[in-house]
Amino acid sequence: MNKASSTGQATKTAVIGTGLMGSALARALARGGLPVTAWNRSRERAEPLREAGISVVDNLVEAIRQSDVIVVCISDFKAVSSLLRNDAVQAALSGRTIVNYTSGCAADVRDYANWATENGFHYIHGAIFVYPSDVGSADGDIAHAGDAAAYRQHEEVLRVLAGKARFIGEDAAFAALLERAMFAFYFGCTYAFYQGCAVLSTEGVNLDLFLSAAQKLMPVVDATLSSSLDMIRKDDFSGTDAHLDVLLASVEGAYVDAVASGVNSELLKVLTDITKRGISLAGDVKYELPIIYKAFLAPRS
Repeated sequence: MNKASSTGQATKTAVIGTGLMGSALARALARGGLPVTAWNRSRERAEPLREAGISVVDNLVEAIRQSDVIVVCISDFKAVSSLLRNDAVQAALSGRTIVNYTSGCAADVRDYANWATENGFHYIHGAIFVYPSDVGSADGDIAHAGDAAAYRQHEEVLRVLAGKARFIGEDAAFAALLERAMFAFYFGCTYAFYQGCAVLSTEGVNLDLFLSAAQKLMPVVDATLSSSLDMIRKDDFSGTDAHLDVLLASVEGAYVDAVASGVNSELLKVLTDITKRGISLAGDVKYELPIIYKAFLAPRS
């Protein structure tokens, strides 16, 4: 594999959308020695890319026709549709590969993969797990899914964008689903931190103490994730560390304290209720924390 097209020349790329992330993608491709054409609905947002040797054009169809790989990174799928799903653009895309980093739900991504197949071009969906400043770095992490042959053909181009670029499956929605799950995990952790800050600041506790304690807890969280996944895979939630009915007292106590402090306690109420559902699913068996996985699988009554 290399960064050359079938003609032996460097793969020509286009970047559609030059916001913070789109601009970072375009600059990374240029640093990797690839010819890059950029297009943005508001041309002035793309103009600063000229200093990186990137060609900026006014015509979207022209940008696509000049390129082998078209990288798309714009606000949402509604915007993608308004730009790409028309006869002129579809004709220009024929035989080319779209790599779409626009966040969207699984249904939207699958619809686009089908649309690409029906119209004679290739579709890869990507999920970026780093900030724009880390795009193009060795530690950059991007998951891709979709057209496997197109990924293999352009893998070296995509590795310019992230040293840890990887392919996770032929269902293009896999990348979108993984991205949404990662965001849910991120928000869950950070929101819980903010919830704790609200209670502690209201009660006059030094927040630096909470930050220090939370940071020291991270290795425990990491170990919990690993052991939990092992239990989920085995469908066996028995153990001797801490049974869920014992852990309920901790999360329910946090909820009671939040209520008493007068701060918003809805997050802790949800956590308490989910913990109780896990205990209900366990019945008389003393299962550990990962039985909560079953509570998420079970439909709400």
